[in-house]
Amino acid sequence: MKRRMRGALAVATLALALSVSGCERLGFKLPGSEPSAEQQAAARERSGPRTIADTAVEEVATGEPGKDRFNWRADNDGARTISGNVTASLPEGNGGPLALAFANGITLRVDVLGLHRGTDRMAPRGETIAAILGGDPRASVGIYRVAQEDIDRSAPKGGLCGAAPTRHIAVTEYVTEQGDWSLRIASFKGAAAPGADNAVDPEFCNVFVFRLN
Repeated sequence: MKRRMRGALAVATLALALSVSGCERLGFKLPGSEPSAEQQAAARERSGPRTIADTAVEEVATGEPGKDRFNWRADNDGARTISGNVTASLPEGNGGPLALAFANGITLRVDVLGLHRGTDRMAPRGETIAAILGGDPRASVGIYRVAQEDIDRSAPKGGLCGAAPTRHIAVTEYVTEQGDWSLRIASFKGAAAPGADNAVDPEFCNVFVFRLN
């Protein structure tokens, strides 16, 4: 007798569970079946829009100088009076030496030393690389060693560091907030390259700003 009662109870329990499940699939809510307030809040949190920026994503479009954009027009006093317009190229392909031919008789061939963020600091001074360049601190900046600097007698004020040899340059190519591509070059005459790892002043000379022709 007890065995028959336990079997009947199990069948009734299964029927009730199937009934509740079927109602919920049809969109009905039975009393007591709603999630708790804590469960509802957790569901909203999971499905709601993300409000925290993903810092792993590059926030500023940045290009490799000389790869896709070649001809640039002088866009600040330093570029107009010292260097003139510039043509950038990669004679040996992507990642190779960068060639910069300036209209005022200056030609540089430079080798990349490394990539930095604009927020990286210059040593031993406190300025960031972006502050020196006057560019976007979120953009990538390439630090280059000058392998060769040719200065024609027609150059009105010498090289990118005037009468002193240019030892290093910092270059950034990025899209501005206005949607335009900008090329910025800072020149240095010190033996030490710009960067927080160096304890010697890189001896900043000039900054040159360009926009696409």
